[in-house]
Amino acid sequence: MFRIAKPQIKFFSVGVLSMILGVQLGLLIPVIVGWFIDSIVVNHRANELWAIVISLLGVTVLKGLFDFGNRYFNEKGGELSMYKLRNQLFQKLQSHSLTFIQSRSEGNILSRMTADLDVIKSYLSRDFRLGISAIYYYFSIGVIIYLTLPLLILFYLVLVPFLFLISWVYGRKVRPIIKERRKTLDRVSTHIQEKVANVDIVQAFTMEKYELDRFHDENKLYRDLAVKSLLIRGSTLPLATVLVSVAGVAIIWFGSVEIVTNPLTGLTIGQIVSLNLLMIQLRTPTRLFGNFISGVNSVQVSADRVFDILYSDVDIRDKENPLTQMGEIKEITYNKVTVTIKERKILSDITLKFKGETVNGILGSSGSGKTTLINLLPRFQDPQEGSILINGVNIRDYSLKTLRQNISIVNQENFLFNKSILENLLFSNQNVSMDEVVKYTKIAQIHKFISSLPEAYDTIIGERGITLSGGQQQRLSIARALLSRPKIIIFDDSTSSLDAGTELIIQEELQKLEYKVTMIIISQKISSVRYADYVCLLDQGEIIEQGNPSELLNSEGLYRKIYSLQRLDSMVVEEEVQ
Repeated sequence: MFRIAKPQIKFFSVGVLSMILGVQLGLLIPVIVGWFIDSIVVNHRANELWAIVISLLGVTVLKGLFDFGNRYFNEKGGELSMYKLRNQLFQKLQSHSLTFIQSRSEGNILSRMTADLDVIKSYLSRDFRLGISAIYYYFSIGVIIYLTLPLLILFYLVLVPFLFLISWVYGRKVRPIIKERRKTLDRVSTHIQEKVANVDIVQAFTMEKYELDRFHDENKLYRDLAVKSLLIRGSTLPLATVLVSVAGVAIIWFGSVEIVTNPLTGLTIGQIVSLNLLMIQLRTPTRLFGNFISGVNSVQVSADRVFDILYSDVDIRDKENPLTQMGEIKEITYNKVTVTIKERKILSDITLKFKGETVNGILGSSGSGKTTLINLLPRFQDPQEGSILINGVNIRDYSLKTLRQNISIVNQENFLFNKSILENLLFSNQNVSMDEVVKYTKIAQIHKFISSLPEAYDTIIGERGITLSGGQQQRLSIARALLSRPKIIIFDDSTSSLDAGTELIIQEELQKLEYKVTMIIISQKISSVRYADYVCLLDQGEIIEQGNPSELLNSEGLYRKIYSLQRLDSMVVEEEVQ
């Protein structure tokens, strides 16, 4: 944390210096009050009253200025540090593989990017200076006591360790509670995120009461942990107040005895009052140190969670001196590829070959490994065994930027941003003309719908494209992918929400693209791969059939059975069999 905050050291230094000067001025007030009692009250010097008033006003104003500098410069240093850390964290998340991201829930990541960063900022800009402030308070009060009445320093040195011990006990007891609260907050955040995103499903199955009860349980646990930490704070820190109050009474008693029995010491009533006020002020550093200990415990938990991501190993990265150019696609080869996730084989010894500038289909039921197979191509994740080659070159030899710039993916679940239709389309390629945008939206059969909207391409579509139907979202995503002019385009069940007629028109239009492209179509429907040059069938992570669709249709394998079951043109099947 301090390494990240180091560039802002000038702001923190000014802030801490302002804090120290503010503390010192605050401790001058009891001294001035003692002076007031001895000079004005005891000696009846009313003519010096103006000096006391001016001194108190001057100290108060200066202390206010230094308190402002303390808060402003420390807060500024904290905000600038968090700006840097937030950028680093976001950049690191973007560089991680799907495997890493999927191992953590969205709520967990969001909590680390928000609540945990706020805790770190609070520590850097507030809690850390509270610790320094408390230590300086103790030291400065001790010096003033020693200069006023040296004998009392022994009493003070006995008292202060007890105050430190109270703060330490509080921090030790509250730390595990803070850690558990963070975990509970993750679950609460995840629950909110999931249920807000899928409120239609919850309502469709009338599960509102069930989900409310689940949320209530987690929220109640979070509340109970918060109350428990407050109970610990309430049962420990007031003890410090009691000790300080007892110390104040002891000062008055001891000072009074000294004045009556040993007047030669020179101790005055004003000094006794000053010492008593200083003892009362010990409540402030004790409270500050308690908050500091609490802040240390909180920030240890939050920093562990943030730096767990920031300093995690990136499992997918560029090799040294990677290739930055990729020629026309001639061939894509999977060579004995195996993928294992959590000791379960998702793909097993996959070997297949796609020819360049052809249409290729991958068929299989849910869970057969289709999406995993394709996620390997842009290196969203890497296989544990085997290799993938493009034009005979291992894809690990290409830079990630080069590899991914040449591949576009249209997923079944299309993520669209809460921006205009045009901004969503240009997300894949900022350097295209409006004519090109229109051309590709026509290919995707979405231009007519966009033109019918009051604001046409400037229409805001809402978060995740919520104002559009599933089919409209998919067609918009197809147009966005085409605008990047990729060399490889992957359709991952991306026409599942389209009617058969629209799907057929889009497939026919895709055959007319003016640039050369290799298409890979993932689907459970044979109708989606009717124009494919090559098809492979996956089942439980293994290829069970592959080849030309006509050849597969004339065989007695699974492809023909699926074809018949889906009734895609049973008359054609019968004619071809005859």
